[in-house]
Amino acid sequence: MVANAAPSARFQRHPVFAAWTALLALVALAWPALVPAVDLVTGAERVRLSRELRYLHDPDETMTLADARVRAAEFAPVRRWPPTFGFAGGAHWFHLSVRNVDHADSDWVLAIRYPLLDHADLHVVRDDGTVARFEGGDRVPFGRREIAHRHPTYPVVLAPGERVELFLRVASESSVQVPLELATQRAFLEPTPREHLVLGVYYGILLGLFCYNLILFVSLRDRTFLLYVLHVALIAVAQLCLNGFAFQYLWPDSPNWANDAVLLAIAASTIAMIAFTRAFLELRTRLPFTDRVFVTIMIVLALIAVGIRALGYHLAVVIESGIAIAMTGAIFYAAVRVLLRGYRPARNFLIAWSALLLGIAAFASVSFGLLPKVFMTEYAIQLGSSAEMILLSFALAARINGLREENARIQREAQEQLEQRVVERTRDLDEANRQLQNVNRMLQDFSLRDGLTGAYNRRYFDQALTEQWAAAQAEHRPISLVMIDIDHFKHINDEHGHLFGDDCLRAVAHLLASQLEGADERVVRYGGEEFFAVLPGIDEAQALTRSERLRAAIAAMTVECGGRALRITASIGVATFHPDRALAHAELLAITDRALYEAKRQGRNRVVAATRAER
Repeated sequence: MVANAAPSARFQRHPVFAAWTALLALVALAWPALVPAVDLVTGAERVRLSRELRYLHDPDETMTLADARVRAAEFAPVRRWPPTFGFAGGAHWFHLSVRNVDHADSDWVLAIRYPLLDHADLHVVRDDGTVARFEGGDRVPFGRREIAHRHPTYPVVLAPGERVELFLRVASESSVQVPLELATQRAFLEPTPREHLVLGVYYGILLGLFCYNLILFVSLRDRTFLLYVLHVALIAVAQLCLNGFAFQYLWPDSPNWANDAVLLAIAASTIAMIAFTRAFLELRTRLPFTDRVFVTIMIVLALIAVGIRALGYHLAVVIESGIAIAMTGAIFYAAVRVLLRGYRPARNFLIAWSALLLGIAAFASVSFGLLPKVFMTEYAIQLGSSAEMILLSFALAARINGLREENARIQREAQEQLEQRVVERTRDLDEANRQLQNVNRMLQDFSLRDGLTGAYNRRYFDQALTEQWAAAQAEHRPISLVMIDIDHFKHINDEHGHLFGDDCLRAVAHLLASQLEGADERVVRYGGEEFFAVLPGIDEAQALTRSERLRAAIAAMTVECGGRALRITASIGVATFHPDRALAHAELLAITDRALYEAKRQGRNRVVAATRAER
């Protein structure tokens, strides 16, 4: 060993070696000046850290800040924004140089908009050599965060003319996603209320759906509704964990439990999803082999939930994410197979659940680094589950119709049974009839309502107008029809999209309903952007006054679109009839429609009454 050491010592004293060592040291010292810096200038409230951000993977997690500073030249530019590395393991160091050129605000915030990182420690290195270190991540008690926010956030104080180097060390057993943002404190906190409002609406939808289906379960005693209620509750808990709210508000001092809760919530919600699928599609009888596979997966997930600590977070989350992706295809397969075998409710199920399953697949794909982290993928589960809630209501309604048909079949069979079984069958039928009566009442109301606006539909209008006309004849009182048309509605749809157009229709319908005064007055969505208000007992002068008030209320109303409050107007035609002579249904509508057409011809956003000659 002595003989081998001598040449090495001689080589280290060699001039070439000494020159090479000096060159490396010079590059390390000069590297901060060579790396592009983020310049904070007047007017910049948010800075996207993309081109200037560099990273270095530390697979053994042995690097220190001193090592990172020496190896600064080895940091590579981030190739994809935001930085997403999947389940890479090890630690990732990120380096960024920030310079406040002339910005008056010295209080800045560096935020990682992903709450599930285990450790995310920021080192702020100043030119005078001082280093400030801040801890973050859900493996650190929430109270130790410098800024109480569900995302890891760090204060960066940078006076005008100052420059700092930021070294961020991220280590996590879960997916490594580092969407960084640098903003002033005011700019960082501004979107928080809006973000919480959107998530609050989402959780409110979940709560409403939970209560509604729980009521249906209590009234119908169908365990499918109970399984769906469990799924809704568990997916809400899972989202609270994935969004970081559970760690912030429920168990801020229990970081280990916070990580376990994420895995438990994912496993439990997936089990509930599979259980609901089995019950709704009746897989036990229709696809026995697929049903056994699903049961096996449920058992595997239950074992993972029990053995989280033994498996370790990294392995457990990889398996659960893999199962989530696999189940999207498996449930599609099962639904298609059952549909092809003639089970009609599977069609509505397939349409409804496709949105949720695609959302789960997109979210899990981000965890594996297969898709970029953007708004649509970050909130894919929320968007997918919201769409699923709306669409699945049709699937459940169709299934209720199936129950009604099944109960009718039971009735027919009961009549053919032997005399000694009549009493037993009658008891069963009474219970079934009670359920059907509840369902029929709900379906009857649904059939007379417009699904988008909640106003009465044209079917109800045709029936109600006939009844009101007969009552007006019998009581010798007038009846007024008010026809409302939203101005330039096609332009609204073309410019702002059909979803905003739907918002406008709902807003107008709700406003019209709020203006009703009499018990017999009704608001009807006649078709497209047209509404009718039926005002029995209202003469022409009163109808004109009421219509002008409606027009002014609509013109004063605002509808939110992309963060902006937009205004709409409406044209209104009014016709008052004294039913002392017979008029066909179509004549009443035609007279009122001509008044509306005249309002539009005169320039819209006005009220025009039909002439007495027309009436």
